[in-house]
Amino acid sequence: MKIVKLAAGFAVGYVLGSRAGRDAYEKIAANARQLREHPTVRQAQEKATVALSSGTDAVTAKLHQAAVDTTPGPSTSATGKARPAPKKTAVITPVESAGQPLI
Repeated sequence: MKIVKLAAGFAVGYVLGSRAGRDAYEKIAANARQLREHPTVRQAQEKATVALSSGTDAVTAKLHQAAVDTTPGPSTSATGKARPAPKKTAVITPVESAGQPLI
C-alpha cells in the first residue's frame, strides 16, 4: 500500500511540476486507466472489498460485545459469575507553580 501511495505521489508531482504539460498528463492518465482495468487489479479490488466488509462485520460485533460487557448494571452476569470491574484511569491535571502559567 505504501508503494502505491508513493507511486501516486511521484505521478502527481511529475504532472504538477514538469514542463511537459498536457501530453505527460494524458500519458499518465491513460496508464492509470489501463492499470485500473487490468483483470489482476480488478480481482485484487474485489478481494480487498470482501476482506474489508467481513472485517468490519467482525469489528462491529466485537465493539457491540464490548459495549454490552461494560454497560453498568448488576455486579454479576447472567451466569452468576462476578463481572470484573471496569478499569479506572487517573486524570492528571497541570498545576501552576508559584503563580507561573505552564507553557
